[in-house]
Amino acid sequence: MLKSPSTKALVTLAMAVAGIAALSTPMALAQGSTKPTPTQGTPAKPFIKTVPAEKAFPFYEPYLKLAPSERTHMRMSYQFKITGTEARDLKIRLLSGQKVTPVTIGLKGEPSVYPTLEDLKNKAQLQFEAPKEPKISISMELRPTTPADTDIPVADLVKAIDQVNKGSKKMAGVLAMAVPKMNAIFLMGGTNGQAVMADGSQRPLPMVQEGKVAVFVPDNHKGAIRLVFDTAPEQMQIGPYKPKKS
Repeated sequence: MLKSPSTKALVTLAMAVAGIAALSTPMALAQGSTKPTPTQGTPAKPFIKTVPAEKAFPFYEPYLKLAPSERTHMRMSYQFKITGTEARDLKIRLLSGQKVTPVTIGLKGEPSVYPTLEDLKNKAQLQFEAPKEPKISISMELRPTTPADTDIPVADLVKAIDQVNKGSKKMAGVLAMAVPKMNAIFLMGGTNGQAVMADGSQRPLPMVQEGKVAVFVPDNHKGAIRLVFDTAPEQMQIGPYKPKKS
């Protein structure tokens, strides 16, 4: 799983909102797990584990409680990292009342189905079934809704950062002062990233993580109207950025 520059900020946000130490937690520690012990001469039963959806998708309910107009340009993304069993052997189901919805995990770890606000209010469960016990961890990212492309409007990215800063404080409630300020967009995988200014001039975007991630900080590129790349970034994330002192 790609380690993003915003991971530390998201962990800090998690601590501010819920007082926990990290967002990546082995699901084997969650309540509702079962670890069958086969008896001699009988076939092993599948490993089945059921956990509250609110634990599998931390902070998603307060995010959904934001007004739709407050999250038009940003979204929460979750990645499931699964080891110890083949992906094809793992079955995941979202259980909400009498409704059972199959969930698949994409190549980048993102689930195909997210719980709705109604699901979370109704204490929906996420059920995992595999031939043997897997190890499952979950991470969370804040992303712009704007598609990663070779030509990206800056206004959309600025709006995404603004919505994250305002929305995260509402989610944190009385602990809002502990939430870090997001000021940057991290663009993973794109090549030759440039900020295009209103007069048509271009300024190269700074790079981090050994040149693999471009960083756009609106305050450092005042007057920029677009970001352009030779090849489109694979994904974008929102987080804080403070350049290292040389």
